[in-house]
Amino acid sequence: MYPRKLIAVMLCCLNPACKNPSHPDDTNFCSNCGTPLLLLRNRYHPIKLIGAGGFGRTYLAEDIDKLNEKCVIKQFARQTRGTYALKKAKDLFEQEARQLQKLGEYPQIPRLLAYFEDNSCLYMVQEFIDGENLLSELKQEGIFGEQKIRDLLQDLLNILQIVHEHKIVHRDIKPDNIVRRSSDRKLVLIDFGASKQLMTTVMPEHGTAIGSMGYVPMEQIEAGEAYPASDLYSLGATCFHLLSGILPWEAWKREGYSWVKCWRKYLQQPLSQELGLFIDKLLRQNYKQRYQSAEIALQELIKLPLNSSQPGEFFFSGNQPYLSQESSQESVTRTLEPSYVNSNSINSNSINSNSINSNSINSNSINPNSISSPSLQPGIPTREIISPSNFQSMLSSSLLEAPAAVSTSNNLPSLHSLALPKQSSKVKQGLTVVGIFILLSLGIYGIWSKNKETSPSVQKAETSLSSTVPSEEIVLVKTLTGHDSRIKSMVISPDSETLISASTDNTIHIWHIPTGKLEKKIANRNSHVRSIAISPDGNTLVSAHDDNKIDIWYLPTGKLVTSLNGHNSDIFSVIISEDGRTLASGSENDIKVWELATGKLQTTLKGHFAPLKSIALSPDGQTIVSASANKIKVWDLSTGELKTTIPQEAGIYSLAIAPDSRTLISVDFNGHVHRWKLKTGVLKHTLADRRDTVLSVFISQDGNTLVTGGPNNQIKIRNLRTGDLRTISTDHPDDVKSVAIAPDGKTLISGNKDETIKIWRIP
Repeated sequence: MYPRKLIAVMLCCLNPACKNPSHPDDTNFCSNCGTPLLLLRNRYHPIKLIGAGGFGRTYLAEDIDKLNEKCVIKQFARQTRGTYALKKAKDLFEQEARQLQKLGEYPQIPRLLAYFEDNSCLYMVQEFIDGENLLSELKQEGIFGEQKIRDLLQDLLNILQIVHEHKIVHRDIKPDNIVRRSSDRKLVLIDFGASKQLMTTVMPEHGTAIGSMGYVPMEQIEAGEAYPASDLYSLGATCFHLLSGILPWEAWKREGYSWVKCWRKYLQQPLSQELGLFIDKLLRQNYKQRYQSAEIALQELIKLPLNSSQPGEFFFSGNQPYLSQESSQESVTRTLEPSYVNSNSINSNSINSNSINSNSINSNSINPNSISSPSLQPGIPTREIISPSNFQSMLSSSLLEAPAAVSTSNNLPSLHSLALPKQSSKVKQGLTVVGIFILLSLGIYGIWSKNKETSPSVQKAETSLSSTVPSEEIVLVKTLTGHDSRIKSMVISPDSETLISASTDNTIHIWHIPTGKLEKKIANRNSHVRSIAISPDGNTLVSAHDDNKIDIWYLPTGKLVTSLNGHNSDIFSVIISEDGRTLASGSENDIKVWELATGKLQTTLKGHFAPLKSIALSPDGQTIVSASANKIKVWDLSTGELKTTIPQEAGIYSLAIAPDSRTLISVDFNGHVHRWKLKTGVLKHTLADRRDTVLSVFISQDGNTLVTGGPNNQIKIRNLRTGDLRTISTDHPDDVKSVAIAPDGKTLISGNKDETIKIWRIP
């Protein structure tokens, strides 16, 4: 340190133990501790204490070499004894600083300006972000709406993708560590736990906080472990806080860890089902069941429909949340008080250390006594002080079952479409062009109809079907109601008499197709049913659940025969072979093959690094096909050998194999229906008849008819021999999530997000 220069502002004492560090500019020594008041490195002028904790302090400062440009100084006081421990701490600090220097090249992360050691303390100087954090924004503008949360998620997931690529875990994501920069309104992630690796040698004193309670996942609380998925949990908890105005810690104190299963009841406005399920997966108790990277989460977020017409199945609708609106507002106000440092990450700049509204700086606004001797009151803390004596009892009362599982929606706008609201004039021009195009198309269609030209066959790759057959011959027979949530999966019995439907309302319904009567309703436990399959003899039903289990039912009685365990994450798809001997199930990134009669696990196939979306078994029993976000894999069922991998430009949502076992059908998020040679993986045709996601696909037993369902309430029926296309407007108010054709070829079933099932008669 060097003698200070005369500057007509406040000057802070840099003694980490000083309880009254702020002094006027004409003071040469600290009146509290006697420490000389000096500039740091004869350059950095600390003007305000903005954060403090067990490992040091954070100051707002000015860089006099840059015309008094504001910056943030993080000070890490020596907490170790012994030469080796101190050297190790210093090495780790420098290593982390270099990582942050790389991160600082990203515009939504504060730049690292300097790091050094001075007077037995370690220092890091970072860029100051002028703006308001989201906690302040919440207080001033009220709870966030859905679109605002979606925008936040997209920004933060992009930032976290960069952070995690550099092998850094933030560990303390919460509203007050996310700043909306005044200059461009961009979100900036601040308060990186630069010294989190110091925990290997530097241990906090007993009673020091171990994270921002409520935002911190169990693995970080219980074992001090942190993964990229840990940051995603904190991001989910942040979304809850901003949507509800209620601290996650308040919900935790009320519900224990099971708050992550019932968080919707605290909301004061509807939330779309898709976004709710997305947040569900961020909040999974088991980190292995969350999205495993920000990249995967971002891909799933982009797939969500822009504007869901139906609110989520769980939302605030009359039952008062735990905290009333008044107390919720009070909680928001309280959280603005000084919070305390996470000793896992040693975030000594815990109070917006990189971000302060420069117009509101008040050097007397911090009470150093409250910083060094915090006292917690019920309902207040953004961070809770936990000692070994009270932590174990709190943890034991909070170790509850895992949260409800997630099924991500797949109505997929592009990144460009997410930005449309900001380009309204261009959008209007685009819509005008589209309108003219539609009018021209209608005119051409009229000429085509008049001349009665015959329709051409399906074109080769990347061409569209050019003929459309009117759908008046396809008649709606019945609309079935009874489920309380969206339809996830449907199967039809071999005799074409029985329909089985599965829903996220945790039930399976068994219907008589000719009469539309609900014959049975079965449910085993409180878990969403993700997929169902029926055996060729019609006696066995298999259901996959979001609690990682498979149930096997005797269909004539609706009785549960057994449950299969073995998956470690949600099961997305189940299918039974044509001979009724083999059951296959697909989860996050593996496929399990079972002997259906005994429930014995035969093999596990691994090779996907993104969640599986669909699996299919060839009718000849030789091949199993699996699809994830960007790959299709073809396996030999008998040996488990990977035969071929087919890269994809867009994520695959569903698969089907033709009865001849020679053709594979895949549908993707861009609306393409691909036909592949199953044996070689060579593309035969691409049917690009829509620009929206295709959500479901089904091939008739004779192999001649292909049915797809998707957005815009439409079902498309193709004749694979002639290329003829029929389009049905279903009158469903939302997307068609599931389609099936009865074995007799005379009945088409469609299931929807609006909880209804429609039965159609095909001539």
